Amino acid sequence: MKKDVKIFLNHILESIELIEEYIKDKTEDDFFTSKFLQDAVIRRLEIIGEAIKNLPIEFRENITTSHGKNLLG
Repeated sequence: MKKDVKIFLNHILESIELIEEYIKDKTEDDFFTSKFLQDAVIRRLEIIGEAIKNLPIEFRENITTSHGKNLLG
């Protein structure tokens, strides 16, 4: 695996872990009433999206859901 791919995958994993930490023990109402929390989660989703866009196409084509569908369309 190329170093760049590892970097992008690490960005994705780190962002997922941070989102989990941000929303742990939070309710839906907590989320929608906290602009700070919304901004933090949205920023991490942006980072995930950018990292995915930077993965090589042949790598992205092999990312599937648990149902076998291509996750990225």
